[in-house]
Amino acid sequence: MTGPRVTKKNKERLTRGAMYALLVAVVVWLASIADVEAIRSNFFSEEVWAKLWPEIITIGAWNTIKYTVIAFAGGLVLALVLALMRMSPVAPYRWIGTAYVEFFRGLPALVVILLMGFGVPLAFQFRWPDVPFLGLRGMATAGVLALILVAAAYMAETLRAGIQAVPKGQAEAARSLGMSAPRTMVTIVLPQAFRVVIPPMTNEFVLLLKDTALLSVIGMQALDRDLTAFGQNGLTTYANSSPLMAIAIVYLLIAVPVTQLVAWMERRQQKAGDPMTDSPTTPAPSGRVPAIDVRGLRKSFGKNEVLKGIDFHVDPGQVVCVIGPSGSGKSTLLRCVNRLEEPNAGQVLVEGIDITDPETDLDAVRSRIGMVFQQFNLFPHMTVLKNLTIAQRGVKKRSKAEAVEVARANLAKVGLADREDAYPTHLSGGQQQRVAIARALSMDPDMMLFDEPTSALDPELVGDVLAVMRDLANEGMTMMVVTHEMGFAREVGDKLVFMDGGVIVEEGLPADVLANPRNERTQSFLSKVL
Repeated sequence: MTGPRVTKKNKERLTRGAMYALLVAVVVWLASIADVEAIRSNFFSEEVWAKLWPEIITIGAWNTIKYTVIAFAGGLVLALVLALMRMSPVAPYRWIGTAYVEFFRGLPALVVILLMGFGVPLAFQFRWPDVPFLGLRGMATAGVLALILVAAAYMAETLRAGIQAVPKGQAEAARSLGMSAPRTMVTIVLPQAFRVVIPPMTNEFVLLLKDTALLSVIGMQALDRDLTAFGQNGLTTYANSSPLMAIAIVYLLIAVPVTQLVAWMERRQQKAGDPMTDSPTTPAPSGRVPAIDVRGLRKSFGKNEVLKGIDFHVDPGQVVCVIGPSGSGKSTLLRCVNRLEEPNAGQVLVEGIDITDPETDLDAVRSRIGMVFQQFNLFPHMTVLKNLTIAQRGVKKRSKAEAVEVARANLAKVGLADREDAYPTHLSGGQQQRVAIARALSMDPDMMLFDEPTSALDPELVGDVLAVMRDLANEGMTMMVVTHEMGFAREVGDKLVFMDGGVIVEEGLPADVLANPRNERTQSFLSKVL
């Protein structure tokens, strides 16, 4: 007769049981050797606690919370400036931001507090002023300023990581809607970045809460004492550890609710679904201004020249499909048309306006060019409806009612009228791409740019997106489409452009190019994809 089988689950239960038993044994042993009365009188004396009340709350806790909140708010503002400096394309800004962060992260907070409290006033012969609207007096001003300087160095790196964690396509999508760089940063990038950094920022808040304990070294007035100074004074006065235990409890009562609140916010966000040869060319018909006119366009990434003197145009109402192997420069060309990539040479004219001219109001031009990305680039912290209205309100200056009306009309056009309250993460890939099209259409663009709009979709979802694009073409929308969908190019396109090696190898009517390609490189490519 065999005994019961010891399964992996049973082993885990036995292990947990043994650990609990060991913990209970340790507690029982400590209780047996402890002098309970001595512990109570030295750490939990009701008499001493009564003498601390209510000043431990009205002075100690209040000042601690006040110093922490002011230091956190000030540090956050300074940290944001430092983070942006660290990411700036202007080298001196990067150097200054990096030097600041490295300097203050390398110094102990206590040293900075002493320098601000005593060193700076001695060096410059002044006394720290009161700041009445913040409730700071004298040395308290110095102490809080020191905490701001130190906290900003750490928070800047956290914020920088959060901003860099936001996919580049989010900013590109916003800029393609005509939103300015500052508006993009404030409304699109930073909200997503802050959501990423909530947990580490909570840690920074708790660390600041504890660092207020260091302020006692610069000797503040009785009414400005923080919890630690209050506890130290009680320890000296009563020769008893109960004041220290009391402030420990108050610290926990402040810190634990903060961490629990943040945990609740994270759970709520997750529940809500929230959450990178001369080219042949056909001349434009005389008397018409091309919708898009590219002249001698060159673009390099380092030593790699991706576009090698591109010349081509798209007429109003025309659908131009651009095909070619990966790495041929198709997407780079499209992104240069909207100047999401900066050309190294040449011109791009949109409806006669040279967008490569530094004097051109690029945001105004972009507001007339709709762009749909391969990875959708919907704003994950906003509902579908908010995705469609934010640029209308900020760029077009439409009223909320008008923006909502336009958004709903375009959602109906792409077959998603019932999903306006959904978040992007609750939609399929095909639905997200149709929302992206509706978002672009809500800006009333004169033309649309599509960067491989179906390549990230499952095959069964491609048809719905292509159907929407066909409808747009039938309505006379000017479209430039980078695509691998040869059927769509043949049926819908007015002109087909084949690129390879950074040049336009061949172009013409889609039926002609696909059925009878003239160039050997075109023939080789089509033989592999048709």
